[in-house]
Amino acid sequence: MLLGWSSISELHTSLADSLASSGYLVAGIEHPGACAVVNFSDNSVYYFLGKDLLDGLPLGTRVNKLRFLSEYLSRDIDYVIEFLKEMNEDPSSDF
Repeated sequence: MLLGWSSISELHTSLADSLASSGYLVAGIEHPGACAVVNFSDNSVYYFLGKDLLDGLPLGTRVNKLRFLSEYLSRDIDYVIEFLKEMNEDPSSDF
């Protein structure tokens, strides 16, 4: 599930539950800088304040910043897909 710019993932749990109960695999991706709140594995928390990610990019034009951001988000998605594939291929995995 790609939750959208500056959203809160917990607001989408009912949709995720509904999809999972129908047999779909559901993975929620919290992109640092694009979700309202991101909880990291080291227990640190990032709070997104609206447009601070785009403002912080030193790439000049808004188009360049959006292009960079879309590439950044797509790398997160690729990582999750590869991680799920590895879990699926691991005979000792519960997946």
